[in-house]
Amino acid sequence: MYPFKHLRTQWPVGHGFFHTAKIDIGNDSYRYVFDCGADEEKDILQQVKCYLAEEESKNIEMLVVSHFHADHVNGIPRLIAGSTVKKLVIPHLPKDFLLVALAKLASQGVQIWEQYSGLLLAPQTWVNALEGGREVEVVRIAATDDENEQDAPPPDGNGIALGRGTASHTRPYDVFFQGKPLWRFKFYVRHSASLATAITNKISGQFNLSPDELQASLRDAAWIKKNWATLERCFKSLGSGRQNATSLCLYSGPSAPHWAALYALSYAPCRCINRYRECCKLGWLGTGDARLKSHKKFQAFKAHYGHLLHSVATLSIPHHGSELDYNPGLAMIGCRHVITSDQYPDPHGKHPHPDVVADLKLTSCAVDFVTRDPASRLNEHFEGDL
Repeated sequence: MYPFKHLRTQWPVGHGFFHTAKIDIGNDSYRYVFDCGADEEKDILQQVKCYLAEEESKNIEMLVVSHFHADHVNGIPRLIAGSTVKKLVIPHLPKDFLLVALAKLASQGVQIWEQYSGLLLAPQTWVNALEGGREVEVVRIAATDDENEQDAPPPDGNGIALGRGTASHTRPYDVFFQGKPLWRFKFYVRHSASLATAITNKISGQFNLSPDELQASLRDAAWIKKNWATLERCFKSLGSGRQNATSLCLYSGPSAPHWAALYALSYAPCRCINRYRECCKLGWLGTGDARLKSHKKFQAFKAHYGHLLHSVATLSIPHHGSELDYNPGLAMIGCRHVITSDQYPDPHGKHPHPDVVADLKLTSCAVDFVTRDPASRLNEHFEGDL
């Protein structure tokens, strides 16, 4: 058995997502970040500044991007400027899904497209430039189902067995300590082929372009500067729940079943709500903007994670509590459920939808709204032995 501490924080950035965590095992620390962005750029910049000020070490083992909307990525340049990122983990985008992601970026204007299109088209070059030329390991997580693939080999010594290049979401990846897997990460890529086709057809028809011609146009700054407003109208006409055809989910928790640890909770720095108490679940599950509303999609999500769902303590609700992405079965996973948004139930019925909030409150032990209010910041701290 090895002593460990685990601290994770959901930062108050409003409509966006910024989740950080640290795993201390023995004398080693492993930091990771899941998404780093917000609708209001000033909100994410302020919280990244707070995060960097509070962390003694500026090494981040793994920066995970669930999808490529600005409200999930526009804090990355500031984060990288103040830290050293070792691995950048992104979803692998087949051709049709790359087109949709590029079109969504372009619909937010040429400035956003110029800043972040490199993250889609040439992520290695993009992140190395932010790191001042230092090479970052880029890992693309693919939605493959080849059960014959072998687990990633353990690192030399201690560290995360993930590697670089393309990795399958069917395999778990572990933090090794003294040759033993102690902490597990498992990804899930949720693609929606029907949505990708619908978006592609909508935009291609609007501009009377073939998909290949549209793909080329979406790499042309002059074309985007001229047409971004039309792209924006195309996406709005599809509805707020049909903006994203790809999202990467992440499970983070012990590699083996773990039945006891001390747990403390606070909602803002230095404001502890619960004193340490014993708990039996340590895992966290981030869902990004995954479309999980349909029974078929939700069952595939459950089957993918399998027994790991029994270890989940805290689950983030997809797409800021949108009713179009929510399945009631999510309320049965974990004890604590987190919604990141500008506000509490949205009177206009969007993010979060009042029906989503009502359903969660019927089932969940706790529903936390992490808004842009600093007092809504959520800290979870565990310590024990692995």
